Amino acid sequence: MFTRIAYFSAAPAIIAATALFASATAMAADTRAFFDAALCQPAYTTKAATALYDDAEKVSKYQMVGIMAVYPLAEAVVKDGFSATDFVLAGSTYGVLIEGQKAEDLAKTFNLTKEAPNPMIAATKSYIRVLDDADQPSPEMGQVAITARESQIIPGKTLLSCEFTSLADLEVMKSMAK
Repeated sequence: MFTRIAYFSAAPAIIAATALFASATAMAADTRAFFDAALCQPAYTTKAATALYDDAEKVSKYQMVGIMAVYPLAEAVVKDGFSATDFVLAGSTYGVLIEGQKAEDLAKTFNLTKEAPNPMIAATKSYIRVLDDADQPSPEMGQVAITARESQIIPGKTLLSCEFTSLADLEVMKSMAK
């Protein structure tokens, strides 16, 4: 009889532990998706941004840093040797904050090129790679690019992001560069 009691009293603990492990595994899978999103996997769309926002809200609550909503991750997500500790949403951009000043290293790893100086971008170092035409989700509306930026606003971190820039904003940036 004692073994029956032990079996029935242990069953809820085993079920709870299994559920907790499954939840932790799901959480880890969700946070890896944030790093992929920063590499435009998927490319920026409002639908993808909304889904990422919903997932981020499940992971943690955001803190505002400038115009960015920064979602701290429970544990760092590591990819290609880079460690991301936060997920970021800002306007038509989503990405991750990489530990350290790593813009140049990210540029080498992900084939980004130095971005032309732009008064609309507050960065001390900025690298970009516009997605190929075939990978642009809405070329009639603007362009999507992967960027890596260092800024005094986020000291000790580098923003790796997927960003959408409207055709109108591209024209303004072009005219400001003249």
